[in-house]
Amino acid sequence: MTTPYTTGQVILTNGSAVVTGVLTAWATALIAGGVIYPEADGNPLPIASVDGDLAITAATKWKGATGTYNYALVRDTAYLQQVSTNSSTLAQLVAELAAGTIFKYDASGDLAGRATYDTRPQSFAYLVSVGVTQPQLYVKGSATSGDWDGPFSYGVGPMGPATSLNFGATVTEPSTNPASVVVTGSGPYNLTFHIPRGADGDITWQGAWATAHAYSINQAVTNGGASYVCKLSHTSSSTNAPGTGASWTTFWDVLAAKGNTGATGPAGAMDPSVYDPQGKAADAFARANHTGTQALSTITGVNKYAVKTGNYTAVIGDNDAEHRFTATATLTLTSAATVGADWHYTVTADGGDVTIDPSGTQTINGQATIVVKNGTSCKIICDGSNFFAVMRTGLWDPVGVFTLSAASSFVLTNLGNAKFLRLTGMIDSMSAAGLLTMQVSTDNGTTYDTGTNYYSQAWSASSASLAAGVLSAAASFPLSGQGSSDVSTPVPFEAILSNFNKAARLNGFVRAFVAAGGAGYAQNMANFHLTPTARNALKIFNSGSGTMTGVIAVEQIRG
Repeated sequence: MTTPYTTGQVILTNGSAVVTGVLTAWATALIAGGVIYPEADGNPLPIASVDGDLAITAATKWKGATGTYNYALVRDTAYLQQVSTNSSTLAQLVAELAAGTIFKYDASGDLAGRATYDTRPQSFAYLVSVGVTQPQLYVKGSATSGDWDGPFSYGVGPMGPATSLNFGATVTEPSTNPASVVVTGSGPYNLTFHIPRGADGDITWQGAWATAHAYSINQAVTNGGASYVCKLSHTSSSTNAPGTGASWTTFWDVLAAKGNTGATGPAGAMDPSVYDPQGKAADAFARANHTGTQALSTITGVNKYAVKTGNYTAVIGDNDAEHRFTATATLTLTSAATVGADWHYTVTADGGDVTIDPSGTQTINGQATIVVKNGTSCKIICDGSNFFAVMRTGLWDPVGVFTLSAASSFVLTNLGNAKFLRLTGMIDSMSAAGLLTMQVSTDNGTTYDTGTNYYSQAWSASSASLAAGVLSAAASFPLSGQGSSDVSTPVPFEAILSNFNKAARLNGFVRAFVAAGGAGYAQNMANFHLTPTARNALKIFNSGSGTMTGVIAVEQIRG
């Protein structure tokens, strides 16, 4: 069903067929016919003519009280109008068929006047209608002069049997074709009516206007809050955009203008179940809701830890947040005036350097940018105009404490983020005499550097029998010194390794207790790896192929 037209109001006068519009656009809306239904006691007003945007003449007079009323105008559609036209045409054809006048003649007069048309071509028809009681029809049988067939009774013929005439389906023809009847058969006769369809008239809705789109006549769109109907087919562009383009009136008519902005509704209450479903900040947000404006920077108690894997822009909602960046990234800060004074934010670089870039010409620590090095963190504070950062250098983070029980080796993998490692341990016993020693890996423990060309070492001891060793090559890092032949004597040690995950030489410094000949001695050792390759795993074992029992604690500084 076509949507009723209800824009504006109508002014009606009792006893008058004149309908005056208030803020209406009847002609612009392409209203051609229909019925007006006023919201008042009275009668519907069928439309006789649309005289303009503000004027309609009704087919009947208004019987209700004089006044201004809201209304609904139900339009006639093109389909209904064509149905009416087709019905009239069909009625006329049936009436002529019943009267015997459906066959059209070319000329008429008295019988003597027929000779004037003797030389006309075949099928020329002449009706003798003067001087006779019943009109007689003559038809040229050929082009030969005077070759007439007839006469045939015209207008009234003998009634045929009811079953001798059949009506076929009505065929809808293009709107440019004339109406016609095709008769086939020789009794019974078959009649097929060919009726032209009406021109397209219904508006088809296309939704929001779009550029570079082909629009056809009677297609309607919305743009800028108003609706428009196309009156000239075209491909859309900014110059013919309805309501705004320089030439829009050439291609569009206003269907319904944009209405005025409505009054602002009352402010709604904040609902904690929507913005804080876990209830972690219900008290803080409730205070903001009931006691007036509360700065976001004063709201605390919400867990805002998050992991970032790439570039990020910190916003006002990140106040009091702590973000851990696991890759090299740029952190862009929203304007200091936007986030406001006392806004603070913590950055941890754990996988790559993080560049901090304030908005526009604002600075951080007086500089355009600063870099938080991998393995460190900083706290960013805003004073409302610029930013300041308190840098925090890397600290030892625990990797774990590991208990060994008759273990042939101790393996630790996934150390690719560790720039520094500290190993502190106590080996209570070894099943066979040997050195507590270590090897490193570049493929996370699949293989280990074992050749004598990988490691070098030098040491000093508190016993003359364990004289200082010169720089020498080895197949591993020793952790417990030389001469560890007393397998039941506890062996404590501490080792600090630097450049572990860097493409540089691995350096190590070891302090250890050496058990030899029933006595114990302190020993210091310096070790380094000869190949500048990044490492990511290590293995500790007894060089004498025995097992180990004890505890090893591991810490790291990322970087």
